[in-house]
Amino acid sequence: MEQIDFLKLADLDDLKRIDDLAFPQDAEGREIYEDRIKTFPAGCYKITLEGKMVGFLSSELWSEYHPTILNRKASLFHDPVGKIVFVSALGIMPGYQGKGLGSRLLKMFIQKMKNDNRTSIYLRSANKARPFYEKHGFTFVKQEEDNGTLNDILELKL
Repeated sequence: MEQIDFLKLADLDDLKRIDDLAFPQDAEGREIYEDRIKTFPAGCYKITLEGKMVGFLSSELWSEYHPTILNRKASLFHDPVGKIVFVSALGIMPGYQGKGLGSRLLKMFIQKMKNDNRTSIYLRSANKARPFYEKHGFTFVKQEEDNGTLNDILELKL
């Protein structure tokens, strides 16, 4: 049975292992995730299965939209009273993908953001992940370039 809890700084080694495996081309630095957990601990979650961390989600709050850039600290734009949510990362360990764990983590997160009266959730998606997010109600907004790569920006209005 899986369990969803808040990410803690003590989870950084497991988080980085998952990040490196799930996003081999776009893995972000440990200090970036440390900043995200410290900046918005209520927006960072892990999913565990039989006591093993197999996925995570990190986010931040904004008062207005900002371009999405990898390896950017959440503390640069985070606004504790912001109504816009940006999901900076959602990763599931490759051997556990396709088993519904990412969906359960995302659904829980969406409900939490609705309960907190947020207005919308933005995220950046690689083309292969776009159908996953569209299945959860996200719609395409635009493409943004980051370091020579085009990424889809998706939004879910709450």
